[in-house]
Amino acid sequence: MKRFASFLIVPMLAFLVSCTTEPDDDGDGWDAAKVCPETGTNAYGMPNRGTFTDERDGQVYRYTTIGNQVWMAENLRYKLPYPYSYAPGEDYFYVDEQKKDTVYRHDTTGLGEIGKAMQSKCTDADCIAAEFVATFGRYYSLIVNGDDHGPLDWDIVDSVCPKGWHVPTRNEWETLFVQMDGNMERLMKVVPWWQTVSDVCAFSFVQAGHACVPIVNFESVFHSADYWTSTQYSSEYVYIAQLMYATFFEDANLHKIPIRCVKD
Repeated sequence: MKRFASFLIVPMLAFLVSCTTEPDDDGDGWDAAKVCPETGTNAYGMPNRGTFTDERDGQVYRYTTIGNQVWMAENLRYKLPYPYSYAPGEDYFYVDEQKKDTVYRHDTTGLGEIGKAMQSKCTDADCIAAEFVATFGRYYSLIVNGDDHGPLDWDIVDSVCPKGWHVPTRNEWETLFVQMDGNMERLMKVVPWWQTVSDVCAFSFVQAGHACVPIVNFESVFHSADYWTSTQYSSEYVYIAQLMYATFFEDANLHKIPIRCVKD
């Protein structure tokens, strides 16, 4: 996989969603039937939309074809050792700076609020945690040692996605943005707190927010839709795709965020 380096600073913005539903052809020449047809086959000889199984853990993922790209239509759920992946309710550890000691915790704080936001019917924390992962995937760090910023850990980057898939480069995300003509509601899944998006390409991205362990609560979940790229911004930072604005940012406090894989 190629490594890219360039220079761009884009301030992190609040995520807003308009309240209009996009038809397949909204009068500006954009046509879902041409950009992301539901039927037919793609360049890989696969149906344009379907499912595949991750042979590592048996997880079944939906995928969709958009232009010449084939994208996973769900966030990655593959579990890596902490600190490279995390989901609310899972074990984690951190260094207590005062005691100079590593603290190991299993914390379900915040799962009740998360369950209410998901309109979950679960009655216990484990059920809510499992439902969260099934819907929103896990949060990941692709940085060396799972840090907030620094160089990409290429052993993790090159192995985190299922076989035949990879973490998208900045260029691959840009190609997707161009295919959508900048209107990302066409890719957004209808979820309880946003009811008017169209998801006509069945990409189904969700506002999964981020995890800033050890503080993981309702305020950090569901407020944004950021995804990893595999393109280094500098020796310390990596480009992050901001789907609601079809743009990118780099941030000193990256935290852990979701991954969408694209086919090799």
